[in-house]
Amino acid sequence: MIEQSVNKVARRTNDPVATRAKILETSIRLFNEYGYHSVSFAQIAKATGFPKSLVAYHFGTKEELWGAVTAHMMKPAAEAMDLFLAGKLTVGELLTMRLQMLAASPQRARFVAWTSLSNIDIPLPLRERRDLMRKRIVDIDAETVRRCLMALALMDGWFLNRSSYALLIGEEAVDSVTTERLKIEIEKLIGLPLESEA
Repeated sequence: MIEQSVNKVARRTNDPVATRAKILETSIRLFNEYGYHSVSFAQIAKATGFPKSLVAYHFGTKEELWGAVTAHMMKPAAEAMDLFLAGKLTVGELLTMRLQMLAASPQRARFVAWTSLSNIDIPLPLRERRDLMRKRIVDIDAETVRRCLMALALMDGWFLNRSSYALLIGEEAVDSVTTERLKIEIEKLIGLPLESEA
């Protein structure tokens, strides 16, 4: 039995793509469950069944692994930001895409919540996009910016705290009907098109 387990791990380590994917998938689950600061390389290694040295070989440090997890989890957001920066989306469309991203994946919404609670900076490519977004948003009128901030606050409040609301009010308060109504209200708030130049 032990020999079979060792052979299984050995076979998995012979496939670097599958090994990396398994480490990434396990890390996402652990970071989502416990947050960045409460998860160690040793926990990740144990959960994957790989030696700690193999996790380090593929990802270097815990910070680099967090960066890879962040890049993976935020890929849809990064793609939407790229479209916005290329002038192919309005701010309203960008926020609608973010809303859809959070609604489609509770795991991603939870990851966004943990990211906001961690003192770890986002990976460089996402930081660069964020900085470009800030420059672009400065050119948008103040009313649009206010509406965007209100929409973001509603999204974050709902999608990042839904489980707390369920505990306080009950599961029926956070059902799909309520989520759909909230999405409609957010879409009304941001309106399409949202920018003054549109």
